[in-house]
Parts: sequence; C-alpha cells; structure tokens
Amino acid sequence: MDYQKAIQDTEDNRPHIWQEINWASFCRDSLSKGENLWHVLDSRYSFSIILPLCNPEYVRLRMTGITDIDIAELKEKGWIVGWHTVDHYPLRQLSEEEQIKEITSSPDFMKNVVFSFPYGELDSVNEAAVAIARSAGYPFAVSTISSKNHLMCKHFLPRMMMDGNYYQCHVGLSGLMHFMKTERRLPVFSLCFRR
Repeated sequence: MDYQKAIQDTEDNRPHIWQEINWASFCRDSLSKGENLWHVLDSRYSFSIILPLCNPEYVRLRMTGITDIDIAELKEKGWIVGWHTVDHYPLRQLSEEEQIKEITSSPDFMKNVVFSFPYGELDSVNEAAVAIARSAGYPFAVSTISSKNHLMCKHFLPRMMMDGNYYQCHVGLSGLMHFMKTERRLPVFSLCFRR
C-alpha cells in the first residue's frame, strides 16, 4: 500500500472521516477512552509504518505531549499557557470523578490562566464539567461554540479558532471577524440617490 497516498487521502477527506467515523466511535468508546479505536486504526494503517514518514518534531509534539521545557520556551516567547485536560477526552463521556481529575490536575500556575475544554462542543461538555472548571478556580474557560447556548457563561465562553494563516489571524484578532458575524446588530442605513 502507498502510505503517502493513504495519508494524503485521509488529509483530503479528514472532515468526513473525523465527523462521521472517528469522532462517533471515539465518543461511544467511553470505557477504553479511544484505546479500541486506536487498535482499529492501527490495524488498517499501521502507525509503526506511518509515523516514520512524519517529521520527527511533529511526532514528538503530537504523540508525546508537551514537556516542561516546551512550556518554558513558550512562556519565554511571551505565550500564556493554559490547561486542556490530562487525556484530551470528551468530558461528557466521563464520570464526575474522572472529570475532576482531568480538569483539576493542572500545574498551579495554569489555574490562574484559562481552561480550554477538549473539543469544546455541546456533545463533549456537560453542566458538571463547567461547574468543576468554575470550582477549580480558573478565572474563565473556553469552548469552541460561537453561538449562544444553554452552557454559555464565564466558564464556557466562545473560543476563536485560527490556523497559521497570518491574514486570518489578523482579521480574527482585530475584531473584524466578530464585526462581520454580528453585522446584523448594526443600524440599517438607507442610501438615497438623486436622478
């Protein structure tokens, strides 16, 4: 099998594969927390063959997690580092005890910053997770939902998603994206033309 082509096919079709196959299986797999899905994927496209084709730094960052050295480097460059759980699992699928462990296990310096819900969607977060984030002492927590919803509060705020595109970042950070989304709230101006 041509693994480079398999990787490209997966990348080209990633939204469908993730939303229709992987995410649904991952959410149903609350007992093994994705371990079963990992084995199914590995049997189809062996990670032992795919991983050596990837950039070693990508593999280190994506497969081993962030280290204290990585955090120190980010902080030195001016980044503010917040918490995103231990295992990045959809919190709604976990018991309250597991949710507490996932949310509150951050280093103390991160509890003063922000908590970011993994996946951040209504099907991956529940009221208990929001309450735990609040009681853990995070000043606020963010979701990935941009519209008003029943969980929206200081501990379930919208989060702006951006890729590495400079112009998209500028539009998002300048407020233009928000302005465009909420344009309907602006007064309506009518233009009159004289003949």
